[in-house]
Amino acid sequence: VLKYKHKNGHVDVKVASPSHPDQMYHFTGKTLAICTNAFTNDIMVQPKDIWPGRGQIILTKPMRDLKFKGTFHFDEGFYYFRNYYDRILFGGGRNLDFNAETTDKFETTEKILGALRDILMNVVSPESDYEVDQEWAGIMAFGDDTKDPIVKEIERNVFLMARMCGMGVALTSKLGEATANKILAKHRGEAKL
Repeated sequence: VLKYKHKNGHVDVKVASPSHPDQMYHFTGKTLAICTNAFTNDIMVQPKDIWPGRGQIILTKPMRDLKFKGTFHFDEGFYYFRNYYDRILFGGGRNLDFNAETTDKFETTEKILGALRDILMNVVSPESDYEVDQEWAGIMAFGDDTKDPIVKEIERNVFLMARMCGMGVALTSKLGEATANKILAKHRGEAKL
């Protein structure tokens, strides 16, 4: 999505083809729901209190007799790990370099991954031999003074669902439903006029 604008009582959305960026397409609808989280400011007419935060993750190969179950957080929630099908999924460390991690780049850094590997070896699973299977980065969205997500109509017939503050996987299905209900309620109300 490149941009949107109001046109003849509808919302016109301009998009570029992912495989052919020079090919443009237009979609028109009565309502637009922007559900882009950390990438919201790339298409918003007026930027909102949303900024990106990169999270870096390690996933081990399957391990025998992995003793813990559940999801765990430490250091004020900046680190988290869980048993994922007898593998350790471990991520975090944004607090080691907030400036560098305030980005929308899907890249890993040795500074963060090195810290994760060290904590994994010395704190999370010191008694186990493990092999790293995958490492990756994901992008979350945060706000300046709040951990509350945004779910609201931001202008006529344009709704925003964003700023999940690192809880997107847990929140998006319910907040997507809430956004859809707000849109339906608005259109039902307009039908009664």
